[in-house]
Amino acid sequence: MSKATTTVVAGGSVIGAAAVITGSIWAVTSFLSTGAQPAEALPAATLGYVSIDLDPGGAQKVEALRTLRQFPAFVDQVGLSPNDDVRRWLVDEAAQAEGCDLDHDRDVADWLGNKMAFAAVDLGGEEPLPAVVFEVTDSGAAEAGLSAIVDCFVPDEGGWALTEGWAVLSSSTSAATDVVAAAEQSSLADDSDFQQWTERVGGAGILTFFIAEEAADFLDRLDPMLPGLIPPLMGSPYDSDFDFDSDFDSDDFWDQFPEDSDDLEDFLAELDLEFLDEDGDDDVSSRDLGHHPPVRSAALVTSSTAPETALAATPVAGALRFADSGLEFEVVAGGAALMPTTHTVEPLVTALPASTAALFAVAFPDGWATALLDEVGRTLHGLVEVDEVVAMAEAFTGLTLPGDVETLLGRAAAVVVDADFDLDTAERSQDGSEVPIGLVVDGDPAAIEEVRGKLVALAGPDGEQLFGANVDGSLVALGPSASYRDRLLGEGGLTGSSTFRSVVPGAADAHLVAFVDVGARDWLARLLRSAGAPDEVLENVAPVTGIGVTAVVEDDIARGVLRVTTR
Repeated sequence: MSKATTTVVAGGSVIGAAAVITGSIWAVTSFLSTGAQPAEALPAATLGYVSIDLDPGGAQKVEALRTLRQFPAFVDQVGLSPNDDVRRWLVDEAAQAEGCDLDHDRDVADWLGNKMAFAAVDLGGEEPLPAVVFEVTDSGAAEAGLSAIVDCFVPDEGGWALTEGWAVLSSSTSAATDVVAAAEQSSLADDSDFQQWTERVGGAGILTFFIAEEAADFLDRLDPMLPGLIPPLMGSPYDSDFDFDSDFDSDDFWDQFPEDSDDLEDFLAELDLEFLDEDGDDDVSSRDLGHHPPVRSAALVTSSTAPETALAATPVAGALRFADSGLEFEVVAGGAALMPTTHTVEPLVTALPASTAALFAVAFPDGWATALLDEVGRTLHGLVEVDEVVAMAEAFTGLTLPGDVETLLGRAAAVVVDADFDLDTAERSQDGSEVPIGLVVDGDPAAIEEVRGKLVALAGPDGEQLFGANVDGSLVALGPSASYRDRLLGEGGLTGSSTFRSVVPGAADAHLVAFVDVGARDWLARLLRSAGAPDEVLENVAPVTGIGVTAVVEDDIARGVLRVTTR
């Protein structure tokens, strides 16, 4: 099986697996109704929060199950129906997985409510405290059940504390008590950031999450290699306190590493690198390093005190919902650090034909490629000379970088695949002339033509065929198939497609759009069959009609939405 074929089969399998995973998430989560929420039992110092509801009422539960039960994988592996008690299912599955004696009727039925949350809480320790919140309907009955839950999942550690209407589980009884006490002083539900950002995502959904801006401080500590590797190296980019040294010289740094393999072994033996000892022989050698990123790659990892990049920390909120025969996952975050652009993908999607099976379109800010290289250079702190890499690429390609890349992709660009795409035809094609795939650009046609000429020269005798071009106003279609280039600029009709409108609403104002029309002419089913996909993959792809992603940055708010529709 070819690499391309394997990729196609894997992609189809992902759709089926996604149905099971999403269904399983729903099986332990569902519509987070209004009223009291787990955020009331958590302190404002919560870094990360995911809230769920185990048994929603109303149309949301019916819609979720109606959608998910279209997938055979969900029916076979989850099997829930609208009348099932999700709490019972959750307890039974968890007890079986842990091999413990937790029983729904005996241990939780009399007190466990429908709402719960998972959280990470910062109470000033070196690491955040884990916390799980359960809604409690009877605090008297809850004590024995909570002890049973702790004995099942964390028998040697863990504890719980009760507060009004809620139980908080954490790494110890004292930790749970501290979380409750901090929430009584100032709760997450009353935190202005939490309120503002969860409202921006449209309120609660099946699954609602929030990540505080302060979470970045803890994420920066996830650097397992630098503490053991960087300090022993004289002239490293970090001093003894892991502060970045602005006078760091990358040439002096790499001059320390011997080029001779025997000398390298001696060099490694002098360093405190026991954490790299993969073969357990108490002797770190270059062989051990084969199991890890190379020493140079490890040194590129930035520490918590390295200079800040252009992307500043920002709160993030999101929600998962079921509606209209599908699901929607929305995320919002601060977009002030992102480069602004007045361009959108509207000129592209308006021109594309209704037969479009898949597309990925992006609108670019002015100077985006130059800014990207500058950001890479700042991130690498001189360990790689970006200018030298660019010069080598220019010498090899004949392009002027990064300017020619910005010119070629214009104000906005889209990679497009037609529903007539056939894997067998693509594999047999000698020159790509029968393959309906192309790049459409909204830009400066004359400037794009200059860059295209360089690509043609780089590709050799087949260059003109591979990089054929059609022009219509500010739009340029590039690709190997002349007939498909004509359709990319001449037909239109995609925005009138009901599938496109259902999964990509607001495409005209978007800065990024991804779209897959799964059912168009059964192209994906044909592609999967050609790739040798098993029947179970085809059966779980069949219910999906469309998949769409939109992203936009407006008023310093970045918003992304994933939508999936079913038959």
